[in-house]
Amino acid sequence: MKDQRQRLAEQPIPRLLFDLSVPATVGMATMAFYILADTIFVGRGVGALGIAGMTVVFPLMTLLLGLGQLLGIGGGSLISRALGSGRMEDAERCLGNLLVLVALAYLLICLPVVWFSDPLLRAFGADGQVLVLAEQYMKIVVGGGFFHIFNVTSNNVIRSQGHAKVAMLSMVLGALINLALDPILIFGFGMGMRGAAVATVLGNLGMTLYVLRYFLGGGSLVAIRASCLGLRRAVVREIMAVGFSSFVRQSSGSLMVLLANRLLVFHGGDQALAMFGILHRLLMFCLMPIFGIIHGMMPIVGFNYGAGDYRRARETIGLAVKSTTILTGGTFLLFMTMPRLLTLMFTDEPELLAMSSMVLRIGVLGAPTIGFQFVTAGMYQALGRARPALILSLARQVLFLIPMLLLLPRWFGVFGVWFSLPLADFAASGLTYFMFRAEIGRLHHRHGPSIAQFDSGAAGRQ
Repeated sequence: MKDQRQRLAEQPIPRLLFDLSVPATVGMATMAFYILADTIFVGRGVGALGIAGMTVVFPLMTLLLGLGQLLGIGGGSLISRALGSGRMEDAERCLGNLLVLVALAYLLICLPVVWFSDPLLRAFGADGQVLVLAEQYMKIVVGGGFFHIFNVTSNNVIRSQGHAKVAMLSMVLGALINLALDPILIFGFGMGMRGAAVATVLGNLGMTLYVLRYFLGGGSLVAIRASCLGLRRAVVREIMAVGFSSFVRQSSGSLMVLLANRLLVFHGGDQALAMFGILHRLLMFCLMPIFGIIHGMMPIVGFNYGAGDYRRARETIGLAVKSTTILTGGTFLLFMTMPRLLTLMFTDEPELLAMSSMVLRIGVLGAPTIGFQFVTAGMYQALGRARPALILSLARQVLFLIPMLLLLPRWFGVFGVWFSLPLADFAASGLTYFMFRAEIGRLHHRHGPSIAQFDSGAAGRQ
């Protein structure tokens, strides 16, 4: 434990961020790859309507991710700051409360969603064969949602202790199980959508067992203690306050996808819905590694902020902005140069291929700004600044994208849906820039001009 604390406090930032980000990035990329592969297997085994069915279910999957991020990022921020200031009892109390909150989230949210699956999916825009396929997939995946919520929460806690490789290995294990089972269940046993769902749940179960071994086997800096399982109002309030912005970002993303799904079905039909699913999966795969960098950044920023070393916190944030901008720029170039080839991974249906060049190129126009937006939100969460983190989480989806989705399709039809995505990115990046500059200025004045080259250089380019 002492070595890990010393590492977070003293190791050079470029090496430390690399060491913590690479495992997280590999893990996140692996998870994104299995989501991508899941969609490819469904597209090849079930068809475009299967992809449309998965797209309809996606808001509910995002809700599960949001619940895990709510608890994991909120709890991880609290734990990293507690470790930085030497408050071990507070860190263990937080972990115990997180375990109870995961169980409550599953019982109060996931089970009712499964029970009311038919009306929910109809409200999400599903009908006919798409509804049948979506319900087959959703009941199994959300029914096994406990493992998903637990895994997302636990991985944030593991990373908050600086043990990024453990988090990476858990995600790689879950993804490999899923990838191995997908073709067996979808094609070998002829289970179709149900096979994809069962493979996802079993992958999550394998990941859960690995994580439990870490916590119970002595690898964690923070122990699970029965005495810490009783919920404490102050701890729960802190977890919710800091993690709420991530939940808002994910749940507003669910609302955005729900609205976009309905608009696409109305203006473009099931084929447009399937194309949106392909765009979304590709973006997730290409952009997921930026979350690895952010997950590597947050424990360093939280620990050093808690320890009063604001120079190291600022340096970490600056390097994260530069790294994520390089990745998002690469995504932009990939989509612009080979949209048809990317679509051929999922389907060879002529109508979808005809749409692909326009849709993928429009959808990625705002991608170079996304890394900067997410790093800034992660910075506020690591600092325990719940309100500005919430504002940034609301900015893209709620303040900009949803209004554009409500207005632009009225005038431009399905093109209005596609163009709403980059326009919202540009608007959100402008707001992020002004908030970022203000926060970096506050950290700068607290501890001297140690990274002026970043403050005036990298930030100024955003």
